[in-house]
Amino acid sequence: MKDVVFERNKTMLALMESDPEAANALALENYERESLPPGLRDRVEKKTEIEGTLEILHYDMFDAEESITEFYLIDAAGTKHRLHLSQSFSLPLVSNSKIRVNGIELNGNIAALGEEQGGVVVLEAAVAAPEAENAVVLLVNFLDNTSQPWSPATVNDVIFNQTASYYLENSFGKRTLTGDIFGYYTLPINKTCDIDWIRSEAMNAADPDVFFPKYTQIIFAGPFSGCGWGGVAYVGDGTISGADGFFTGGNSWIASMTTGVVGHELGHAFGVWHANFYDCDTEILKDSGCASVGYGDEFDIMGRSSSNGHMNAYHKEKLGFF
Repeated sequence: MKDVVFERNKTMLALMESDPEAANALALENYERESLPPGLRDRVEKKTEIEGTLEILHYDMFDAEESITEFYLIDAAGTKHRLHLSQSFSLPLVSNSKIRVNGIELNGNIAALGEEQGGVVVLEAAVAAPEAENAVVLLVNFLDNTSQPWSPATVNDVIFNQTASYYLENSFGKRTLTGDIFGYYTLPINKTCDIDWIRSEAMNAADPDVFFPKYTQIIFAGPFSGCGWGGVAYVGDGTISGADGFFTGGNSWIASMTTGVVGHELGHAFGVWHANFYDCDTEILKDSGCASVGYGDEFDIMGRSSSNGHMNAYHKEKLGFF
């Protein structure tokens, strides 16, 4: 029985990630789980309904024109669960929203039922980012890579001049972006692509200089090339813990200091997703056979990072720019 349970555990975890609805369909009932010996019970999924705060982390691999999105649920006890949703999910989810999830839980992972089965219910949607954004930029490097890829003057020009001007124009004068730059800080670790580790060490290093709760955005920038991504951001505000206590704010990590990349990641941090292209082959629109192509809108900064074009009307409306 132990061998079967351990093998089933691995198989179910893989299925929860690739096809959450199928995993739910194959799940044991809780009374069946309870009938197992105590040493094996925790290695079998359980049906659950859990409420908490949503966090969405988004990786942009611009060169490969690919992206990865990870969902997390932080429950009332502060435990962080990896959340797996069906590919067909269409709810406009944003970080810091309060949600209820119905599905199965296993080894810190939760696979939600499908949207039609009420897999995720939004209890309290997060509001759009404030019109006045105050960002702190932390320039960092590592023990084994102390390079400084951009001068503070260049970073200031890209973020607080070019990108700020972009959002001021996009928002018809509503969205301002100001802030401060600190660093370079050499983190007490060798180079890593673990963004949570970078954030923790960077905030510890900057803590004597920065009171983080005064800022609405935290931007980490440094020699991150080779990680496979040009930028990473939470979609909407995330929950941040540091020496200054708990607070919410946008988080982004920048490996390429351009207006397109910074503006794209801040778009995610403000709460919007990609500007895709809907490809229906030779037709303009048809009932079936069309494909949504990520990064496909070449005229929108949320499509191609090489574009500084305006956001589309849907995103402008979502951010309250109209």
